[in-house]
Amino acid sequence: DAPPDPSLLDTGRYYDMLLRCGGPFNIQLSGGEPTLRDDLPEIIAQGKAKGFTFFQVNTNGLRLARDEAYVKALAEAGLNTVFLQFDGLCDETYIAMRGRALADEKQRAIDVCAAEGLGVVLVPTLRKGVNDGEIGDILRFALAKMPAVRGVHFQPMSFFGRFDGMPSDSDRLTIPDVLAAIEAQTEGTMPRAAFSPGGAEHPLCGFHADFTRMDDGTLQYRKRASSPCCCGSSQARQVVAKKWSGKRSKSASPSPATPPSRIDTSSLDAFLDARQNRTLAVSGMAFQDAWNLDLERLKRCYIHEISAEAHLIPFCAYNLTATDGRALYRR
Repeated sequence: DAPPDPSLLDTGRYYDMLLRCGGPFNIQLSGGEPTLRDDLPEIIAQGKAKGFTFFQVNTNGLRLARDEAYVKALAEAGLNTVFLQFDGLCDETYIAMRGRALADEKQRAIDVCAAEGLGVVLVPTLRKGVNDGEIGDILRFALAKMPAVRGVHFQPMSFFGRFDGMPSDSDRLTIPDVLAAIEAQTEGTMPRAAFSPGGAEHPLCGFHADFTRMDDGTLQYRKRASSPCCCGSSQARQVVAKKWSGKRSKSASPSPATPPSRIDTSSLDAFLDARQNRTLAVSGMAFQDAWNLDLERLKRCYIHEISAEAHLIPFCAYNLTATDGRALYRR
């Protein structure tokens, strides 16, 4: 039998443990499918009350597409960002990846979230030969949906759980493969040269770039001139929170009061706000599995799962499964 879901008493204990370990951190509520829980708004509100400021829900979006009241409750509780499973734009892709036609429901979920001022990050799981030819279309769709869509976070498929057997190298999409596809499928408007490794994790784990749409419709990027691991995890968390949050969450968390100034900064504020609303964060992460695990990368991981026993487990280690589907940490 499946173990019971954590109670509110359990989640409160998890939050307290994170605070003792150096929090508050950015929180992603995941699963399984977290929106199966009716008390998800309460879990977010509980974390807000304890001092956590950034909340992201990792979801397939199906409940969000049909339950506007639920989305409103999530937003009012303090949700910042919806990390939306988004494998492509056509039903054929979803039938191959998820077993049913979902394209309309995905777009409906984006619209409902936008109406509540929630930021949306599209999260395509890329499967070689299935949807790696839709990378450019997904990016163009995201640009058209700004500012509701704050970013696209590509995840080349890793081999966990239901995957049967041992993958070969030909089954994999690597980070260089994805960057080459981004450049080719956007006709060079998002070139490989724009991307840098992530700021806090191991440089082989991911990539990132910001693209701003200018008045003439062109895309502009600024290359980060720094070495990998240029910032600590605290700074990286703040950057992610700012880029991925929607309008509601931005206004719901006012900055501390500052002394009045005689300088009128309203024009600058309007400029920065407009620039943020025209900027798309494009990133990706290659998660490890049992066949390509790298301990050096694992040691540098700053994305952790909380186990049922309230232990922090590096994300890739937590999700490891053997050839027969046995999990190392998951119950």
